[in-house]
Amino acid sequence: MLVNGYANRPFDKRVKFQLFINNKDAGKFEPRGWIFSNNIGISNSGSIYVDITGDRKWQWGDFEQDFQLVIDQGDLDNADIVYYDAVGLRVTTKPGIDLTGNAPDGDLSPDTAIDPSQQVNVYNKVIGAELLWNENRKLQGKDIGVAVVDSGVYKTGDLSGAKVIGVNFNRGYHDSKDRYGHGTFVASVIAGSGKKSSGRHIGVAPKARVLNVRVSDDMGSATEADVVAGLQWVYENKDKYNIRVVNLSLNASVADSYLTSPLCAAVEMLWLRGIVVVVSAGNNGTATLFPPANDPFVITVGATDDRGTASLIDDVVASFSAYGLTEAGYAKPDLVAPGRNIIAFTPGNKDLTIGVRHPSHRINKNYFRMSGTSMSAPMVTGAVALLLQADPTLTPDQVKHRLLATANKNWPGYDPLRAGAGYLDIYSAVYTPTYERANAGVPVSRLLWESMAGTAWSSVNWNSVNWNSVNWNSVNWNSDYWEDDMVGGASYDRLLDLLADEPFDPSTNSSENLLYLPVVTR
Repeated sequence: MLVNGYANRPFDKRVKFQLFINNKDAGKFEPRGWIFSNNIGISNSGSIYVDITGDRKWQWGDFEQDFQLVIDQGDLDNADIVYYDAVGLRVTTKPGIDLTGNAPDGDLSPDTAIDPSQQVNVYNKVIGAELLWNENRKLQGKDIGVAVVDSGVYKTGDLSGAKVIGVNFNRGYHDSKDRYGHGTFVASVIAGSGKKSSGRHIGVAPKARVLNVRVSDDMGSATEADVVAGLQWVYENKDKYNIRVVNLSLNASVADSYLTSPLCAAVEMLWLRGIVVVVSAGNNGTATLFPPANDPFVITVGATDDRGTASLIDDVVASFSAYGLTEAGYAKPDLVAPGRNIIAFTPGNKDLTIGVRHPSHRINKNYFRMSGTSMSAPMVTGAVALLLQADPTLTPDQVKHRLLATANKNWPGYDPLRAGAGYLDIYSAVYTPTYERANAGVPVSRLLWESMAGTAWSSVNWNSVNWNSVNWNSVNWNSDYWEDDMVGGASYDRLLDLLADEPFDPSTNSSENLLYLPVVTR
């Protein structure tokens, strides 16, 4: 353990240390000697190391299991004061293989069949995912990183082990845990193993890795600046965690043109870097779309009511599902997936905000029922993970084209105005070998183009630009030809600068840049 600090004066009493892993005692340490011997007074503040190895055989997985370090100063006198500037860990390793922790280079677990016979949710049958799980390739999302930008994700049960890696971008909190419930639910729809329900509630891509990017508070609200900061992290860590798809089951509270919305610019930057972005259409039930659902590049998902049956004959577009046209006349949503009365893993839900607000939606202590386009979007996100496992070479534009080209329009409840290209059919998408691209001729955000004004043009790889796709009047760049140095981190800094002019005021809960994680309660 590394402590940076000092004591106000010499004293005889010792500081003790207690370790916990998953709230279980992992060892107590009372270091020999007095650890502050060389650190008396602020002028002598510095690094202090305490060996907490003990008798425990430490593994990398220990640091992903809710590791807690408690500094016990209970024996000190009131006049004995210790000042800490930072507390951390310095880890040294011995040769050998330890597979208990995160392995960014891939999922080392064996490919195994999934028994779908006990499923209660029918959405995996409806969208064709179940058919892919047990074929020769066993498409289950293995090795595909999925970023869930939401209220956090609980790392336990159906979402345990190296499956979940968490970071936090909500400035009011210090960790990535989900105390609202929305993010864990969304992650479970994408990648839940069904472990805690004996296979009754399985996610679409149960072997995908979840990158938990917490942006909201415990009430389900977030600022646009926090979301953009989280998206920047995804942008910068794409290669490290093989992040191929991002799920945004959230919507802004104020309408804005996608051409001038910082949030839409932020998601377009991910798209241009090769990351598929899936967003929820919103739950207002009207022809009104809020960022980022109104961005023409991303895949916007509406909701259906599957009536609890695997047959599409009784399915209809959910009454709450938003739809409409973008400023450039592009219809949204792009396609639909089930979003009514979905059940997913949400552990300890009686203590989570959504469980307290909606106790009748609790199935049991580990599972919860919700409705909304927030539930439909992660089904498409999970489906994208299956498709990219089948063909990792696909670009976001090719993924979008294939999903839309294979969407099912052949159901009585199909409404092209509110259901876009139709019902998600991931089985057909995997087995339809088309490599055409969506988004041809779509203008990018003006904020991205304006952010290029300061670009060092000599650093741009001009050979990578498909000049035939450029419409200089509207800045129509084919998204498959943008390089990292053409839409770099400086653009995110610019977006955050724009958002800094309208800070969120938690006392009034008001901001033009406030977003929310929509839930349908009826």
